[in-house]
Amino acid sequence: MEITTEWCIRLGNILITRNHMLCADEDLNVCWSDSSVCWPYLSVFEACLMFYNQSDNHWYIMTALTNIPLNSIYYIFFLSIQVWCLKNRKLLSILRGHSDEIECLACYKDILVSGGWDNLITIWDLKHGSKLTDLIGHQEVINCVKIKDFSCLISASGDSTIKVWNYSISTGPNSQDRLMFNQVNFIDLKGHSSDVYSLDFYGDFIASTGADSLVIIWNFSGDLLYKLNGHLGIVRFCYMDDYKLITGGDAKRIVIWDYKSGKLLNTLHRNPNKINFMSLDDTKIITASPDIESNITLICYCQI
Repeated sequence: MEITTEWCIRLGNILITRNHMLCADEDLNVCWSDSSVCWPYLSVFEACLMFYNQSDNHWYIMTALTNIPLNSIYYIFFLSIQVWCLKNRKLLSILRGHSDEIECLACYKDILVSGGWDNLITIWDLKHGSKLTDLIGHQEVINCVKIKDFSCLISASGDSTIKVWNYSISTGPNSQDRLMFNQVNFIDLKGHSSDVYSLDFYGDFIASTGADSLVIIWNFSGDLLYKLNGHLGIVRFCYMDDYKLITGGDAKRIVIWDYKSGKLLNTLHRNPNKINFMSLDDTKIITASPDIESNITLICYCQI
């Protein structure tokens, strides 16, 4: 199975690459578009799904199994993350540690970070399938996590704050040694008045969006640089690269910003009303909406 690294899109319970589509259903099945084979118990309805291309050039899937009824005897088992290798379709590990539904995932090298409704951010050692530590500090659900590098991550929460976590992870002299988590501190970024839903960063800049319709630009020192107004309703997604920031949410709007100067460059109006998922590259934006069943929109644009 060959999976190219040129693009990967997540739309709800669907992951799309150039050659394949991976879809999760309510019966805990995941199917490939090019195969009639189903993998049972790989993911579930509204699970977190993500691709990860490790240094060994193999593709992996991280799936967070959530939304199991509280009275189910399987509830504790399904508050877990499964790590699968796509090359041989093998389950590598099951990571357990959250006590409530898992909301978000992020990867960097051999580190996996998860956030959930138990208000915890958990850091995992993927190579050994073990938990390194829990980061405690948020008072509400963790909506988004992003990893900058081996010593810094960012989190966004329903408590209206963003936290920049600085930590130290060390390894032994041998490549097979387990990772060791040594110390941690965090910086609070306060500027939103309600839930923060999405984050992205590029260089020393951080962008955050939330239920207060604001887009806020920060730096990693915790300084608030710009509050950007251009949305109505919840702003659910953001994307940064070296020259632009793209944000999307309710009220039919996708907005393109020059985040270094805080200037609005363009506003795209589209239907239907709400944007639940957004993925993009240098020339295309793909969105999915809950307002019309199976609605996916492709928008092409020129670089600014």
